[in-house]
Amino acid sequence: MNEQAADESVTHWFLQLKAGNQSFLTKLLGFFLEKVKTKARREFGNSSRSVCDEDDIAVQVFGDLATQAKKIDVTDREGLLRLLLLVTQRKVASERRRQSAKSRGNGKVILETDLGRLLKDCSHQSVNKGSQYNLALIEQELTALMEILPDDQYREIVKLSIAGHDKDEIAEILGVVPRTVYRKLQYTQELWMKSKQLD
Repeated sequence: MNEQAADESVTHWFLQLKAGNQSFLTKLLGFFLEKVKTKARREFGNSSRSVCDEDDIAVQVFGDLATQAKKIDVTDREGLLRLLLLVTQRKVASERRRQSAKSRGNGKVILETDLGRLLKDCSHQSVNKGSQYNLALIEQELTALMEILPDDQYREIVKLSIAGHDKDEIAEILGVVPRTVYRKLQYTQELWMKSKQLD
């Protein structure tokens, strides 16, 4: 794809997303994802990515793009790229501050920011021993999440994530492309965050 064709395609995809056609988010993901992940890796530097890594940051960045598209004025390829990279930089900085604030005692983090790892905490009960109240809260959130998911495939993806499978493994098990899993995990995280805001 030449420069002009790329500009025209990205502008068309984003205008469709602004109009409410969420299917075009997949095309924008395919075009910008690696650039966003590369930026996130650079911003993390030598910091730990055991709680949240470049994939998790990308989910947040493109989740914001999907939900805030109507408010974004830029539509050209370079403008969107600059915006996405700026958002990525800010989210990594915010994540590093959040991890630092939540770390205490022996360095364990009771509630982690990434949805998949939060659900794994519920499954494996990997919270501080004796903190049954925290465990009950996590289990309650898991139950609430399952209830608001739109269909069984979403629930199956969450269950497989709990079991420790990564996005590629889940895609292979379910017979779908990895982007489908990525998109549904992204939407699941959006639902989870919105439900938390309403609490």
